[in-house]
Order: sequence, then C-alpha cells, then structure tokens
Amino acid sequence: MRDFKNIIAGIDIGTSKIVTIAGTMDDSGNLVILGMSSKPINSFKRGSIHDIEEIGEAIRFTVDEVQKQIGSDIREAYIGIAGQQISCSHRTVFIIRDLTDDEISERDTKQLFEKAQKSNIPHGGEIIKIIPQSFTIDGETGIMSPHGCCGIKFELVYLQVMDRTSSTSQIRRCIEQLGISVNEMFLASVASAAAVLISDENDAIVLAADCQFELNRPEYSSSVGLLYLAFKEFQSEIDTEKEYEMNRNDI
Repeated sequence: MRDFKNIIAGIDIGTSKIVTIAGTMDDSGNLVILGMSSKPINSFKRGSIHDIEEIGEAIRFTVDEVQKQIGSDIREAYIGIAGQQISCSHRTVFIIRDLTDDEISERDTKQLFEKAQKSNIPHGGEIIKIIPQSFTIDGETGIMSPHGCCGIKFELVYLQVMDRTSSTSQIRRCIEQLGISVNEMFLASVASAAAVLISDENDAIVLAADCQFELNRPEYSSSVGLLYLAFKEFQSEIDTEKEYEMNRNDI
C-alpha cells in the first residue's frame, strides 16, 4: 500500500447511513479527496441506536472500501455523530481565584475546562465536547479573551454536547477495533456549521438548518411532515432560544 504521510479521514455516523471519506493536502494547501464510501443502515429507531453490530459492520465496510481506493491504511479519523441520544445545553461553571493571583492566565482557563468536563454527567453518559461561548469575570459578562484580566470569580459559559447513553463509547470501540485512533468526535450539525461558516459568521449567525427528510430527529424533520428550525437569537445582554414549526409543503 501507498503510505500517505498526512491522510485526513472522517467517519460520519448518520441515522440512515455510514460514510467514510479520506483526503490529503496538496502542495497549495488545498484538500484533495482520495476516496469515499457509504453504506445504508437501519440501526436507529426513533433517533437512538438499537443495533450497534450493524453500525460496526458498516464502519468496517466503508473503511475497507476507502483504504482500497487510496491504497493506504487509515490510522486515525475524526468522527461525526448524530441521534436523539445526543443533547446540547448551555451551562456555566466557575472557580474562585486566590486574592494573591494577579492576572487571569492559561492555568485558570484550563482549570475551568477541567471542571466543566467533570460536571453534570449522568450515569452511563459521556461529554462529547465542551464548546466555549464566553467568560464572565466578577459579574462582567461577554468576555471573549480573559487572559490578562483581573478578578476573583471567573466563570465559563459553554455549550455542552453530551451523549446520554453509552452509544458514543460503543461507536468509539467499533472504530478502535479496526486499528483507527479517534482524533475527535463532533456533533454532526456542529461539524456542518464549521465546514461552511467563516469565523465571523460563527460569531453572528442566527440560523443554521440541515434539512434531511429521511431523518427522524425532531430538530430536522418528523414523519408527519413538519420541519423544525431551532435557532438562537443573540442579543446585547442575553441570548434566547426560539423554535419554529413550519409545514414542509410551505417551504
């Protein structure tokens, strides 16, 4: 097999199919797709996994197909996941700094993130990702760059992406059994936004919708033909969540 030095691989665990894709960067810094494979699955029932063996077999099939296409082994991959077992919620966590400490440093932010990783985890659940939104220092909100600031109560406002079941751990094991290291796991909708939005849009965007009508997940569609668009309106002091329900035939 050929031995590409910088294979970038992704495995998307969708609710209707598994997709594996691999590429590399050319001399100009552009991503070149080298191989892709997909396989339909029926492993999700009402958005939750009920057949992990089928998912494991589909992952193995698509990985094998892509490795044949590119003529090289996939040694590590980024994983996209979806399903009703995945929840997102806004949370805050804080630390009280010593009076002797002067400026907030990387050590303080690291302590906040470590505390966030351990908080509010139900039995059998797993935190997939902590996405920072802003910091608060002694009641002053909306701080994006806290290093160098002074204060005692130091808070992190973040989005917690959690798997309420053991599904993520099971998927990780399926992938690692193929000799593939998991670089990072992403919520599929977050990964989609990161792929199409520039930095400024990530800060200001109010709506990002992924309309895939074969899905059962309520945030996207339902079997009775309703499309749910959930979005956040970011205001000067607070952010609010609103959910709109529209008939698919009117779109």
